[in-house]
Amino acid sequence: MFCLCNLNIFAQNNLNLDFEITRRTISLLLPEYWLAEDAGSFNYPKGEGYKVYLDTLEKHSGKYSLKMEMFGVRAVNSFGVFTSTLPVETFAGKNVEFRGWIKTKDVKNGYAGLWLRVNGAERSVLGFDNMQHRGLSGNNDWTQVSIKMEISKDAVNIYFGGLFPGEGVAWFDNLELFINGEKY
Repeated sequence: MFCLCNLNIFAQNNLNLDFEITRRTISLLLPEYWLAEDAGSFNYPKGEGYKVYLDTLEKHSGKYSLKMEMFGVRAVNSFGVFTSTLPVETFAGKNVEFRGWIKTKDVKNGYAGLWLRVNGAERSVLGFDNMQHRGLSGNNDWTQVSIKMEISKDAVNIYFGGLFPGEGVAWFDNLELFINGEKY
């Protein structure tokens, strides 16, 4: 669903939760250790869809935030997303809180939020939260949101990131992870 194919390459000691470590593609500045993309580009004519990149103008702190913009009218089941993985050996069997700051402008027909997914053997879903019923819409200044989840000891993969199934603009910054109440 979220391009979960072999994202293990993104499991790094430095998770780049503040997006300050960067890499340049041909046309965009993106955060290192994150897969950021338009997960519905096949639904759009050229020039429409989601654009995901680092922004130097609007940020919660530091030099960058991650910005997602939707150009055109959102197609059903399309979204912008950024994704990484967590080290299973560190997070499995623990209570985890995933926090982040989000700012929105003119968000409609959807929301901006965080997401966390825990897979077990054979890609079975052991836990999933995408803030579908509590994400941000409309216009919001920087707002901290969070997901709390007990991670199964049977976890094989843990994916996390930000999600924007909506129209408008959303910025993400200063992500944090807590294990059993202590900052990771």
